[in-house]
Amino acid sequence: PRPEWRVITDLVNSDPVRVKSDWAPFSAAGEVTLDTAGTTPVLRMPCLFAGKASDRAYWERKVSLDLCSSRGIRFHFFCSDSSPVAGFSLALRSGGGWYTASFGPEGKGRWTTVRVDRSSTGIEGRPGGWAKIDAIRISVWRGGENNTECVIANLGIEEESGTVAVVRAESAVSSGVSDAKSVCTYAGTVCRTARAAGLPAVMVSDADLAADDLKTKRVVILPYNPKMPDGVKDCLLSFVRSGGKLVSFYSHLPPELSDCAGIRTGDHVKEPSRGFFSSIRPAGGGLPGMPDVVGQASWNIIRAEPAGERARIVAVWHDSRGQSTGEPAVVASETAVHVTHVLLQDDPENKATFLLSLVGSLVPDVWQDAASVQVGAAGQFAGFPSLADAGRVPEPAAGTGSAVRAFLDEANRRRQEAEQLLASGRFIEAVQAAGRTRSAGVKAYCSAQQGAGKEFRGFWCHSAFGPAGLSWDQAA
Repeated sequence: PRPEWRVITDLVNSDPVRVKSDWAPFSAAGEVTLDTAGTTPVLRMPCLFAGKASDRAYWERKVSLDLCSSRGIRFHFFCSDSSPVAGFSLALRSGGGWYTASFGPEGKGRWTTVRVDRSSTGIEGRPGGWAKIDAIRISVWRGGENNTECVIANLGIEEESGTVAVVRAESAVSSGVSDAKSVCTYAGTVCRTARAAGLPAVMVSDADLAADDLKTKRVVILPYNPKMPDGVKDCLLSFVRSGGKLVSFYSHLPPELSDCAGIRTGDHVKEPSRGFFSSIRPAGGGLPGMPDVVGQASWNIIRAEPAGERARIVAVWHDSRGQSTGEPAVVASETAVHVTHVLLQDDPENKATFLLSLVGSLVPDVWQDAASVQVGAAGQFAGFPSLADAGRVPEPAAGTGSAVRAFLDEANRRRQEAEQLLASGRFIEAVQAAGRTRSAGVKAYCSAQQGAGKEFRGFWCHSAFGPAGLSWDQAA
């Protein structure tokens, strides 16, 4: 297949001898060979697990890449037999550490496209930023005793542009202030949620951030930034003083930035009882488009309050019984919005609209672009590219077909409603109607699923105490 991204031609050199020397094999890896699939050059990577105790096969290639303005790495991938494989990963070396990510083919025995998104990478060691990538490592993790082979084509860089910058606090990891998992998880959640909302979000590392990087940005989001280097603080101050807008989560704001935002952060508050921080709900009129209830099972907050008349509390925390705790959840001014905890992954549909309402309160015209994106994608669910494709699926077994058709009909009505609202310039309502379209489509898909005989169904609850507010018997 032809790539839709910029291929790094140097990584697939036309000289077979040089290719073999460029990609150094380690552990259970065989030597890389150059081949073609049609007219496309490909790398064949043999995994020699048989008779070896190695836990993986991996290859490393020295590079010199600046990925600061990219979304990440993309390539085409093929593995004819993945049965002896437990998983695949890609790592990018920078300074004294690596940016890492797992990936997996979408199907067996066919070419698939792999995207390694920078916002979904983990951190090992102390990498020196995305501008200084000097090695790439591809690993195939052992899951069986047989040999296999992987084939890679069109290894390249996916470019990215956007006006909303999500700043990942990699400096906090390098300095030991925070663990890598927290920094990467919360920044990744904000990036994915923003994109799901239709916001043009890009991930920026504070290890690379310079004033020029923010010249094309309208909003900066701080997802979890427990330590802010002076250079980054100065960049953000210059950005805000020049008219840029700021959305921040949980961490204390530096005093100078707090003054510009009109928002003051305060004490750390731990939940006095389980379920105390269970949802975020509007207060004092809220913000335009903010959902009535946003589920978020938080365990603590850092209090925030308006610093003067320029800011106000626009949402408060409610407990698992739906009662107000009186604790501020969101404080907003004309310059900034601050949320008193990190953004979690629960209640994803409302979280996307919630984040959109925060950004939209500062830059109202993002609602138009987000509405266009969401209405255009409203019929895409469960792998179907559109509602029309979902409607062509054969009817399920008797007894559920009428429910499926009813939900699909509702989804089509909601989609038409969303399109009409978008055309009339009622963008917030169009986003809400697009959400109702997706909900009806998902209900249709779930209703169409047929259970197997003697099937057991369950769900995973991370907490050893069960769902908040319920006993195990009640949850069952």
